[in-house]
This record gives sequence, structure tokens and C-alpha cells, in this order.
Amino acid sequence: MEQIEVAVEGNTLEKKEDEFRIEIKGKLIHRSRVFHKSHLLTSFHFPKPFLVIGDCLTDPNYRGMGIYPRTIQYIATTYRLQKQIFILVSKDNISSIKGIEKAGFQFLVRLKGFRFLGFYLKKEILCTKND
Repeated sequence: MEQIEVAVEGNTLEKKEDEFRIEIKGKLIHRSRVFHKSHLLTSFHFPKPFLVIGDCLTDPNYRGMGIYPRTIQYIATTYRLQKQIFILVSKDNISSIKGIEKAGFQFLVRLKGFRFLGFYLKKEILCTKND
């Protein structure tokens, strides 16, 4: 898989620590963060090493331009040989789910649980998107 270029108005995606971002004249246009740990995934016994893409945002004026799907494709291409890639998203965040699918990711499972004092209780792994 070849590396994709992500750019908006000539401004390219930059990696700053665990954050991939595009800024135009100092204004944040898009941000996607990567996490090398996830208490949620660990509590469901997902094997390491993994990388979680999350806490993403795109400026409303730049939505619909494919920035989010291209960015998460870029991140996945960067890390895919080293780690499993996961994206955690709320089942109600339809626009993010569409962007994730557009980027070529596939639904794996839906994790369900109740978090109390840092512990996940009543954990369920569901194999359908809409449960």
C-alpha cells in the first residue's frame, strides 16, 4: 500500500508527538490522535501491540473534503507493519463511521460495558453494528 498525501490548500499533514494535524495560518483544520495504550481494549483482552486512532476533529468549514478518511489511512499505513490498528467510535457518530468505512476500515466488533472507577463491568462483545 503506497503512502497517501494529505493536504489542504497546500498545507500538509504534520505529525507532532502522538498527533497528526493540518493547520492553515495557525488555525487547526484537522487533528487525529494516536494512542499506544487503551484500558478499554486491554480490559476486553485484545492482544498487544495495538494502536488506537481517536479524538479526531475536523473544522466544520473543511468537512466533506475527505480529510478524515485520508488522515486515518495515512496513520494506518504508517503503523500497519508494527501494530494492529483500531479506531474507537460511538455507534451514534454516523459521520465518523462513514469516514472510517470510506478509508477502507471494516467493522470488527462493538464493545459494550459500564465504566465504574476505572473498571469495565457488564462487558459484552457484540458482532453486529446495531445492537
